[in-house]
Amino acid sequence: MRIALDTRDLRLASTGTKTYLQELVNALRGIQSSELKLLEFDSPIGARRLSNSGVWHKVWQHIFTGIWKQVVLPFMCWQRRADILICTDYTLPLLPCGAKKIVVFHDALFFDHPEYYPPLWLLYFKLTAVQAAKGASAIVTPSHFSKKCLLYHFPHWASKIHVISEGPRTWAKKEELSKRGQQFFDQIVDTTYFLHIGVMEKRKNLPLLIKAFAQLVPTYAVKLVLIGSSNHKKNSDGAVMVRQLIKEHKLEGHVLLPGYLPDEDLPFFYKKAIAYIFPSTYEGFGIPVLEAFQHQLPLLVATGSSLQEVAGDAALNVDPSNEKALATSMEKLLTDEALRAQLIQKGSLQLAKYCWKQMAHEFISLAGKLS
Repeated sequence: MRIALDTRDLRLASTGTKTYLQELVNALRGIQSSELKLLEFDSPIGARRLSNSGVWHKVWQHIFTGIWKQVVLPFMCWQRRADILICTDYTLPLLPCGAKKIVVFHDALFFDHPEYYPPLWLLYFKLTAVQAAKGASAIVTPSHFSKKCLLYHFPHWASKIHVISEGPRTWAKKEELSKRGQQFFDQIVDTTYFLHIGVMEKRKNLPLLIKAFAQLVPTYAVKLVLIGSSNHKKNSDGAVMVRQLIKEHKLEGHVLLPGYLPDEDLPFFYKKAIAYIFPSTYEGFGIPVLEAFQHQLPLLVATGSSLQEVAGDAALNVDPSNEKALATSMEKLLTDEALRAQLIQKGSLQLAKYCWKQMAHEFISLAGKLS
């Protein structure tokens, strides 16, 4: 069986979607055999991240991405005689490519919260991803929550949606922090702090976290570290509100914003935190849940999306709209050492349920049923 994987997104994606693709590639590479051939399809042309680019460069990028996905990729599948094509970025070629197609929908955010996207981008998505998904042999989601959300909008997809969970990130071994990371680490090395890592999008619910944290500041010597930056997208960016609330609540010096830090730096900050706080209102999976478990960090997650599903009983749960409940739960994590130890123990057990190699085998099993 010849499995083709669109890897071009490794040059373009960031955060969780890049981690997902990189881990899937690595896992599939590790289990190739005489009966399984992995074909990695990539093109460096036009593959540059858009966040700080000008308008016309972004237009060019989108045009080239369309050409890659709808023309070049199907031709490469046909030329290399692929049996299965896997695309992990919601979109598939509309043209026939001689292979059965599997597409990954990490979530249904496009449909559940269209207000986060410009109208033209939504139209493009509906004309490509949704139409292509109709011709997919299988659709993969990383959680039952994401599957449920997709089925709400597309109940006729029920027979071809499959849940294949993700795994914990494989961290590169690093003895030293980057220069930027070290400068920030020096500021908090002897500090007790709560941690959150992620792009400052509205769905991350950071305003609620800041307001809840403000209730603890008068009583406890603790800080809140928010590692991440703006996503530079008008519709979904939450960075301005974060900075505004910090100023309103006079939390300068208490809520720390180091901005973006390299992935290789993150374990240093996980290991020193007292707890990880994940109040997001919407997540398709939530890899930081597993990252907290990896670093033996007590965890608090919001109810209502996939976070409870992934964390199981290894995290405190809180209503993402209840500021007082969040503050109370954070106080428990701060003051109850026995609770922290219990959550760390449960986290280790929960982490053992997730594995990228197992995920790759599930993809292969699904591909075998289709081919």
